[in-house]
Amino acid sequence: MKIGRRTFLRSTGVLLGSGALTLETVNATGSDEITILTDEHSVSHVYADDLYGMAFANGYVQARDRLFEMDVLRHIGYGNSAEVLGPSQLQSDIEVRRDLYSKREIKRQYETASDRTQRVLEAFADGVNRKMVELAASGQLPGTFTALAHAPAPWTPADSIAVLSYLIGYFGVSGGNELANAQELAQLTQSLDDERSAYEAFGDRNWLRIREDHSTSISAEDLTVDGGEEVLPYEDVPDEQLRFVDAALDAEPWGIENDFSLSDFLSGLRRGEEAGSGVMEGFKWGSNALIVSGEHTETGSPMLGGGPQMGYFKPPVIHQVGLHGAGYDVTGIGVVGTPGIVIGRTPEFAWTVTSGRDDQVDTIAVELHPEDKHRYKWDGEWHSMQTETVVHNASVVGSIVSGDPDVRVVKQEIARIEENGDVMPVIAWNSDERVAWCQRTTTRYQELEGAFMWADLGTRDDLDGFKDQISEFPFTFNFHYIDSEDIAYIHTGSVPDRNPSLDHRLPAPGSDHQWRGKRVGLGLQTSYTNPSSGYVVNWNNGPCAGWRAGDAPQQWGSTHRVELLDRFTRSALAAFTPRRQTNHRASRNARRKRTLHRPSPHRCRAHEQRRTASSDGGRTPNVETAWIRVARCE
Repeated sequence: MKIGRRTFLRSTGVLLGSGALTLETVNATGSDEITILTDEHSVSHVYADDLYGMAFANGYVQARDRLFEMDVLRHIGYGNSAEVLGPSQLQSDIEVRRDLYSKREIKRQYETASDRTQRVLEAFADGVNRKMVELAASGQLPGTFTALAHAPAPWTPADSIAVLSYLIGYFGVSGGNELANAQELAQLTQSLDDERSAYEAFGDRNWLRIREDHSTSISAEDLTVDGGEEVLPYEDVPDEQLRFVDAALDAEPWGIENDFSLSDFLSGLRRGEEAGSGVMEGFKWGSNALIVSGEHTETGSPMLGGGPQMGYFKPPVIHQVGLHGAGYDVTGIGVVGTPGIVIGRTPEFAWTVTSGRDDQVDTIAVELHPEDKHRYKWDGEWHSMQTETVVHNASVVGSIVSGDPDVRVVKQEIARIEENGDVMPVIAWNSDERVAWCQRTTTRYQELEGAFMWADLGTRDDLDGFKDQISEFPFTFNFHYIDSEDIAYIHTGSVPDRNPSLDHRLPAPGSDHQWRGKRVGLGLQTSYTNPSSGYVVNWNNGPCAGWRAGDAPQQWGSTHRVELLDRFTRSALAAFTPRRQTNHRASRNARRKRTLHRPSPHRCRAHEQRRTASSDGGRTPNVETAWIRVARCE
């Protein structure tokens, strides 16, 4: 889209003169002049005529606002943050290096990416580096670099991949609770002194399929699906699977020296409720959302309220920005360290996102060779693991700054099982029982492609284009969409069709583990447009009746926090009476013609900071009051 920059700047002349906005022009090599308009809240709107210039400016303003945070996040993504921040980061680094990627693997993701993706990442990095040089030349680099005796290295495209791999590859994937579940079942067996009774009691906490009385985002009348997973009767569970349950009770982390204990071993095994550690402690994807159709609003237009929840951080891991030109006309929030916008609005539609929490990780138990722990049995034959030793050196300065003088050097052996093209990190083992556990993830190596599917939603024009953009999106999220006429709920992920002869709450024996295929993106068939209720609420509850609940204990049961939001919403809608009848579509079209090429920075910022907002800026007091009441109850 070609932005009429002169026309736009003339229209904002009064605001510029009053000091409410600041104007900056930047020249990027090989690109036309870039305009950056920044308001009094330091929210910038970027205007560029080509893709390189747009991504360059995106990186430029992000480095201006969040350079130190960007640097921290890339080190976390590489699994070497203790070298900068001290020993408090060791647990995070160990988990990242175990579960995610080496620098070599990150580089390979970049090399195999599309030309467009590479171009955007390169331009973003160039913009970051331009601003970094300017800050250094003027003595304005964040003081934390000096305090930590740490000079920031130039930003590279791989750095953005490291960040997004951590934030979407770790927190955009759920499941992998099987080993912790096996430990719980083994403890129940010891307490009840009867395996069958323990198995039945275990079923009271973990049920695989959404409970019939669970409050789903789409009603059973509108959508009921076949989730495809059921709890097996005790007598049908394979003996070998139950044997590995007994071994789980004494499982230990793989590859960590004996005198180093993870603060919470199960935090590395329960991937259904991912949470960061170290400086990211408390971080997790959560969020709530409300979308209401136009028939229930004062303006006659659909309304959206988004409450992204990622823990309490200052600054947060999101960054407000507007991108205008080169196919974009979108404002909202992006993720620090990466280009694009993940929640926002265009002149045509708005969207917000919550976590989906589908089970996308399987834990597999393998028998180890009696004399060599690096050899395992698969399909009746002995195979060798791929191993690598990593040394984690905690920064002396970082330990002093953080108040933790316990400087550590920790050795970690990373082991991977590679079978049929899948790379599966080894997470734990029982040396006495000669058993190890590895994890297979449906989304491995898909973080970069998936992140760009998400970040480019703002280039689409309507609901069909929006759905098409994430039709193959493999990470587990709920997208909530509104435009001038429709509301839509889209639940995405990548879930496997598993071996029906196993209990999928427990580790699968390597000899029996199999995926017969995957359901991905819209293929989950857990999405719906214009529900009969006229609204959708979500607070990380299940998408629809019949869908699988995964392997996390007590997930999507008979009582859920979303009922609070649903109750307030229904109460507000029941009391609502439309105040006027006008030709809303005609007035919306008229406004759209006036604003399509001259997006208002103030309107954009209001949307980003919204509790509620309609697609044309209108508000509905009754529903807004309900939303605020729910927020206060969190």
